[in-house]
This record gives sequence, C-alpha cells and structure tokens, in this order.
Amino acid sequence: HIECGIAEQQMVSCSGGLSLNGFVPFCSTFGAFMSSRAKDQARVNDINQTNVKMVATHCGLSVGEDGPTHQAIDDLGSFLGFPNTMLIEPADPNHCDRIIRYIAEHYGNFYVRMGRHKIPVLTKEDGTEFYGTSYAYEYGKCDLLRKGDDVTIVTAGSTATEALSAHGELAKAGINAEIVIASSVKKFDSTIIKSIKKTKKVLVVQDHHVDCGLGNQLASHMTQNNISAEKFEILGVQDYQLSGTSADLYKDVGIDSSGIVRAVKKMVK
Repeated sequence: HIECGIAEQQMVSCSGGLSLNGFVPFCSTFGAFMSSRAKDQARVNDINQTNVKMVATHCGLSVGEDGPTHQAIDDLGSFLGFPNTMLIEPADPNHCDRIIRYIAEHYGNFYVRMGRHKIPVLTKEDGTEFYGTSYAYEYGKCDLLRKGDDVTIVTAGSTATEALSAHGELAKAGINAEIVIASSVKKFDSTIIKSIKKTKKVLVVQDHHVDCGLGNQLASHMTQNNISAEKFEILGVQDYQLSGTSADLYKDVGIDSSGIVRAVKKMVK
C-alpha cells in the first residue's frame, strides 16, 4: 500500500510506472479528482497502454453533502476519448465484487465508477440475488434485470435500484417495463438491442451529466447500427447541484424512482 495523500497526479503516474514494471496497481480517489486533476496522467497511461486500475468513489450526485465541487457528474466524459481505457459502473455490491475481480485478471487500463451512498443488493423476482454466485462478469455485457414489453429502462450504477423500485409502481399502473443494466458506456451487446427493438421506447437513467454519459453513448450506438426508437429520453444531471442527501438530489433532478415513473408514464401514453 502506497499513500499518496492529496497528490492524485502523482498517484496515477506512479501506478502507470508500476504497471510497466510488472505490478497490477489499483489507485483510488474521488471521481472528481481522478477524472479532472489526474486526467493528464491517465491520458499518458492510455498512450502507454499500461495496466492501471482506477477505482473512483464518490461519483455523481451520490456524493451528496460534499457539494458541487465533489460531485463528479462529467467523469465518464473525461475518459470516453481514451481508446485504451475501459469504463465500468457497477450496479450493486455483488456486481462490484465481480467487476473488481475481472479487472484484476485482465490486462489494461480501467476506470470503475462508484458512488458514496449505500445501495442494496439487487434481487430477481423470486428474491434471490441477481448477481449471485453463478454470475460471471464480461466487459460490455448488458444484464436484463426485469422483462417487459412496454418500455425499456436502461440504467447503470446506483440508479438501477431506483429503476427497480419504479418497476413495481409502474406495474400497479399496468405498465410492464423492461430494465436493462448497461455497465459500460463504451460497449453494448445484443441484450439491449433486442429490448429496444421490442419496446421501441427507451428511457435512460443515469447519475451523470446528460451530455456525456450512458444516454449519449447509447444513442450514438443506435444510430451507427441503424436501430430506431419511437421515443428516446435521457434522465440525468443537467447542472451543478447544491449540497444535500443523495436521496434529495436524486429527487430534485428526477432520477429517483418517482421521477422514473413520471417519465415512463409520459412515454407510454
């Protein structure tokens, strides 16, 4: 363990050097600092095709009370242009466990994005763990959390919990929503494509700025692959937010379960 203090640039550069000498370094700090203060050093690591595992915490509005200076709402956008850096956002503790094991075993630069507030373990309809012992993570694999026919809710990270909560409320209103977890904004698989072709309505929910995250990447992927939708909407962060609990901030920008329910109801009118 090497403590670098508040020297994030040094930490990322040090990690790059260690990786080129045979080590498998994991470096961690707040997402706001990893993606902005140390972006130059991460870019050099990308050029050198190192083997650095950047694991960022306190990302998005999940950081809550730490305020706008610490709310990393554009961090994925910082690394989207790095061809040799893979971006991943786990949806629950079990998912995170499998992802960390995966990046430890696979060569390359990774940026794993996590929030601050506690999120529950996602479950299947029978109550068992969704990311159970039989689950094996694959980069770019999308996971079908709930099946549906009326609308496709695409989400990642902590907003998967909000989407799952909204699923129950929508069911009471006679709306059968399909939930797809897309853990990487740079790669999508057939799971999400089949869902979009089936429902023709897409709602993307993300704890990230709307202009440079999951929604924009998915829209680009759909366009490049000639996949159309009757309706496509992105719920996310559009401006800097004040200090507050993650729950309050999620509610304010409409990425909590109630915001998702409202958006879906408008789409399926």
